Amino acid sequence: MLATQQASAAVAAGSRVDASRDPAPGDIRSLLIVQGLTPREVEILTEIARGRSNDEIAMDLFISAHTVKTHINRIMAKLDAHDCAQLVIHAYEAGLVTPGS
Repeated sequence: MLATQQASAAVAAGSRVDASRDPAPGDIRSLLIVQGLTPREVEILTEIARGRSNDEIAMDLFISAHTVKTHINRIMAKLDAHDCAQLVIHAYEAGLVTPGS
């Protein structure tokens, strides 16, 4: 919650992200949060990109499979993705996962 508030404050203050440098892993999550994803949505996006099923994600995060589906639908809307393949591409491009991880 605090990270989201800090990211929102930075955007409101007109802060810009330096896209010319490679972000550190913590920066990647911050960038996605600024794009409108919650920390939980970033976590679920990462697991989707790792090939985890909805049921596996639900068990690991102690939530229902229905809740995972709800998060996925919200992630798709926020990232303008039309299927999970596009979500995986977005996760790789954002540096959330690397091949073989």
